[in-house]
Formats: sequence, C-alpha cells, structure tokens
Amino acid sequence: MGSEDAWMTSQLHSLQHPWSWNAAGLGRALYILAGVVFFAVVYFEQSSKRRERLAKLPPGPFQWPYLGSLPHLFLSAGLRSSSKLRETVAALETKHGPIMLLQIADLHVLVVSSGEFAKQVLVTHDAEFFFRPRCGVGKYLGFGSADIAFAEGRHHWYLRKLCDTRLFSSESFASNAPIRKHEAANMLRSLFEASQRGEAICVRDAVTTFVRNSLCGMLLGTGHLDVENTSLHFTKETLTTLLDEVVAVAGDTTLRELTPGLNSWGGRDEQMKDLHLRLTKYFQVILDDRSLRLETNAEPEALVDVLLSLDEDQKLSSDAIMGILLDSLVGGIYPITATVEWALTELVRHPALLERVQMEMTEVVGPYHIVHEAEFSQLSFFQAIVKETLRLHPAMAMSLPHMNKVATPVGDYEVPANTCVVMDYAAIGRDAKVWPKPLQFDPRRFVDTDAASQIDTFKLLPFGYGRRGCPGANLGVILVQLSLAYLVQGFDWRPLKGQLPHDIHVQEAAGVFCFRSTPLTLRATPRLSSTLYEI
Repeated sequence: MGSEDAWMTSQLHSLQHPWSWNAAGLGRALYILAGVVFFAVVYFEQSSKRRERLAKLPPGPFQWPYLGSLPHLFLSAGLRSSSKLRETVAALETKHGPIMLLQIADLHVLVVSSGEFAKQVLVTHDAEFFFRPRCGVGKYLGFGSADIAFAEGRHHWYLRKLCDTRLFSSESFASNAPIRKHEAANMLRSLFEASQRGEAICVRDAVTTFVRNSLCGMLLGTGHLDVENTSLHFTKETLTTLLDEVVAVAGDTTLRELTPGLNSWGGRDEQMKDLHLRLTKYFQVILDDRSLRLETNAEPEALVDVLLSLDEDQKLSSDAIMGILLDSLVGGIYPITATVEWALTELVRHPALLERVQMEMTEVVGPYHIVHEAEFSQLSFFQAIVKETLRLHPAMAMSLPHMNKVATPVGDYEVPANTCVVMDYAAIGRDAKVWPKPLQFDPRRFVDTDAASQIDTFKLLPFGYGRRGCPGANLGVILVQLSLAYLVQGFDWRPLKGQLPHDIHVQEAAGVFCFRSTPLTLRATPRLSSTLYEI
C-alpha cells in the first residue's frame, strides 16, 4: 500500500511541474513585457520632446548625439586651423541661412549673419544677450574680466560711463587734437622723405606708427614709449611686441580651443597666462610713473592720469586700469590700421576713384594747406569712401561672443541658455539682399546718405551696437579719416614697378582683425609743395 501511495504522489508532482514552470515563465514574460512597454513609452516621449525642442532650435548642420557638429567641423577644418574654421563656418552660413546654431559637445554657438536677426539680439533682447562667456581671453587678457570688453553688471556700466563722459568725450577729443595733428604731420614727413629716396612705402607700417603714437600720447602721456622716454626703465619688452602677441593669441581660435575637454591640452591658456604677467609688469611701470607725477601735484595730462586721479569712492583697481589701456590700444591700433590699408588698397585698384577724391580735396581744401579735421564734413565723396571701406572690409569679421543665461526667443526660434552668440559683421555688410553687387567697391552707395541711418537699420555694423558696442567708435573714425586724408591729399599712389592696379589682391588674413594677407606696399609721389611736408 505504501508503494502505491508513493507512486501516486510522484505522478501528481510530475503533473504539477509543467504548470508551475509555465506560471513562472508567464510571470517573467509579463515583467519583461511591462519593462519593454515602459521604456518604449519613455523613449517615444523623450523622442517627441526632443523633436519638439529641435524644431524650435535655429537651423544648422546635423547634430550627432553629444558630439553635435564636431565631426563635420573636424573633417572640414581640422583642430588647429583658425582660417579653415572661419571658411567652414562661412560655407555653413551660406547653406543654413542668416541664423545658424552649431553644437560642439555641450557648447552651443549661434552665428548671426543678417541685420534683421542681429537687431533682435542687440536691441530687442539686449538684456538677455548682454553677458560674455567665461574664457581665457577674458580671464588673462581682460585682467580678470575687469576691462571694458568682458566686464559685466554695474562694473561694466561704470566703465562705459567713464568712456562717455571722460575718456572719449567731445572735450577729450578737442584737448587731444594737437597730439593727433602732430603725429599725422610726422607720418607725412616720414613718407615724404622715403619717397624722395625712391623707397617703396609699406602703408601698414606707416599707419600703425601714426595710430600707436597718437593713442599712446592720448592714453599714456608719451607717444614714443619705447624710444624717447628714458625715465621709464622697461625690460627688453616693447609695447609693439606685446600688443602683436595679444592680437595673435586672441585671434587663434581653433576647433581645439572651442571643444570642451580638448582646450586644456596644450592650448593657448598657458600662452595667455604668461602674456598676462608680462603685460602687468609693463603697465605697472607706467602706472607707477604716472602716479608719482600726480603726487607732485602735476595736473592730469593723459587719460591714464584721469583714471588714477578718480575720487576715492570711484577709484578703479590696477587690473581695471590696465584692462582699459589694453582694450583701447588693441581696439584702436589694429582696426584703424586695417581700415586705412583696405581703403588705400581699393583706391589704387580703382584709379578713377583716387583721382576723384583728390579732386574733391583740391576743391574743398585747396593746395596750400593740409586738410583739417573740421573740413572732413565737407568732403562728401571722401566720407563715402570711408563708409564703403567699413562695409566691404570690416575691421573685425566676427564680433566678440555674447551669451544668454536663459533660453531666449529670436525670431521663430528659441536659443538655448548659455549659448555663445557671434555677429558675422562681414556677412551683414555683404548681404546681397541689402546691397546690390555687394562684393564691388562702390562709394557711390553712400553719397548723400547718412551712415548712421544704415547702422540704425542694421545694414552694416562696423562698431557693433548697444551696450556692447565699441565705446571709442567716434575716436576711431576720426583717426581713420585723419590718416587716410593725409595719405590721399599728400601723395599720388601707384603699384610697384611691373604691377598694374588689378594685380593688387584683396585676400584677407585670418585672425581677430581682418588685415590684408600681405602688407600693402606702394610707390608714393608727393602732390603738394615741399614746405607743407615740414613739421
């Protein structure tokens, strides 16, 4: 009997095992199915949100997960070429339109290349896009973002107020007019002597010397810092060497520098850190010397004296003063020189335009004295040449980056928070929808036309706009006009022997400022009485 019970029990267990196994398998299958359904719902919901988010973003090249536009930019421009990166971005602008979003890992860059969208960024949403991204240039060359270009908040407001009321005011222009006139006469005399010796003239060197000495005289109290001022004990460093290094390092923006994770590997931060220390040492000698002069009850003579003699509750730090000086020198010398060199390039390429503006000079100014600043407003065609040069050859192709701290609408798009926004000044000034034959140098566009109206309608932006616009724009225009007027009135300009006007190229160099790829070298023949070239 016991054996029969055991047999029955074993049979019952054998019948139950399949049911138990099937129930367990079904449970696992349901769990798996529920998990699949859950993740599918989450995936499709996230994909829907991502598609909705992407639909609001400005157009741009295909964005890979996390990498964004990096693969495309890398294949087109490589990691170390700033010129190829600029060419690649320009090609992408042509393809994707006047507002384009690039993603480089977790960095977003918005490129604006039309006046319509630039106005929305710089006017409509100026408060949102007022900020600057944190970068090595602001940290080291902006002296801890204490300068005008990278300062924010109340400190930036105060610096702009100083510029408007003290540094670049109409009273300051008037008081510094003798310095500008003296340095322009020096340039004219130097060029006359070189022409008498039959030497070829490097226009860039001549204009750079004039602008540098003029600005140093206004800002620092002596126009020939490294040559004549023996009371200051400098090291082997010269101001020209330091400023050239600043421009070279700041303009070396490559894909490696923009890519998070790569920009710290042998990038330019170490170069900028070293340059910051050398600049500090150089400027400190000047500040100490000017402070000592003021302590002896000397009246403020230069703009640096004004900064050093502010009331106690308005005093600036040494970093802020050095930042202002560096901004003013770099932001003055290089763009002014580039603009004058481009203007003379176009005039020599178009001899009829050069002849016409020289005839205007003769009719308005006469042949018996050198043009005065007060006479510029009467030279309408000369003014048109300056404006057309600023349109076709802006001194900076791209603006310094703006940044928004919150997501911001621009047109029909939404720009994500913490996006770097740059204006493509060159593209705005060469927009075929705004300017007929945009690549042709034609000053007649501006004859009897107010340039301010063109800027207010954002057809060209040679000096930026709004709170981040160039605070020294008026001084820059005066120096451009003064140097170009002296060159045009004082000399006939021709290509070097064996060259024709159309042989002079208009290729641009890479960098933060848009110079010709090679310096302009010409032959000069004096047009006036030799007595007018004497100082």
